[in-house]
Amino acid sequence: MTFNSNGGNVHAAMAFGRTIRVLGLETVQLRAAECASACALAFVGGARRTAEPGSIGVHQSSFSGDAALDGHEAVALFRP
Repeated sequence: MTFNSNGGNVHAAMAFGRTIRVLGLETVQLRAAECASACALAFVGGARRTAEPGSIGVHQSSFSGDAALDGHEAVALFRP
């Protein structure tokens, strides 16, 4: 599975990554496609992961003020 996303919803990306893992799928990220922000959380769900250098953009995730959990809780819940 390859991604082309400039990011998005952190919660959805984490759920997508868990589904990818449960299905045992491999994730591959090419430099020619974009995988930024929340996309990285879906990528790491791959049972086997391959990424070209510079193909994944990572920054601190942000949660809206009405989010059910804060950043520290989200990190604690994330299981690669």
